[in-house]
Amino acid sequence: MSKRPLAERRGRGPFEGTKDDIAQAFGWRHTAFESGARTLQTMGVLKLQIWQGRGEASKAKVLFLEHPLERLLRKTLQDQGRDKTVSVGGRGKRVKNIEIGRLREVARRYGYLPEEVDEALELLALRQYVERQPDGTVQEFAGALDVDELRHQAQQIEERLSRLAVHFPDGLRSYESLLREAYEYLTNPEDEIALDMAQRKLRELQVRLEEFIKGRARELMNQLAGLEHDLERRSSDLEPRELEQQITGAV
Repeated sequence: MSKRPLAERRGRGPFEGTKDDIAQAFGWRHTAFESGARTLQTMGVLKLQIWQGRGEASKAKVLFLEHPLERLLRKTLQDQGRDKTVSVGGRGKRVKNIEIGRLREVARRYGYLPEEVDEALELLALRQYVERQPDGTVQEFAGALDVDELRHQAQQIEERLSRLAVHFPDGLRSYESLLREAYEYLTNPEDEIALDMAQRKLRELQVRLEEFIKGRARELMNQLAGLEHDLERRSSDLEPRELEQQITGAV
């Protein structure tokens, strides 16, 4: 679940794929996932919207849901948490902070066990709502994406694409399209989900661009090796003739 886009983790959009795709995201085989999904639906953290077909032709769609205990813990953090200043990217950011013991105390009034509070906190951390601290407290997620840093990354990639376009004018269209998508997401700097998508697009673009460059480098090396082999062959063909001419001339 941690590798899925933030929008999916927070239940803003469904996770779609084959049965195996979704089951593997949970570390299960799809047959085991079907059983586990029923339990998760009963718990109120998952909604199985589509689950049909077999193998690669199968279709599946699930929606992650926020459990009532998660909502309770988030509300308690906001209502009863203390303000705390943390450093994010060299800047100070104010977040709410509260003892886990206090959250367990509030949850117990609603019939929840300490173990259930711990499980809910794990889900909230996966959804990037909170962070557990070594001192036994929980605070709001402070690692918010820095729009300025993402814009800087996008500009660096744009400059790199411009240099490559001089040599490969027709081979970069898909990369340029990805970059445009990233820039579109960056027009919403206050939207965490948009920034998460921008970061994902930039990461994908960086990986694909590295693969493109390595591929072109391999092609160039193969061409050079071919030229070297061709030159050696031509040299070996010419040397006996030159030697024969030298001997003939001496006679």
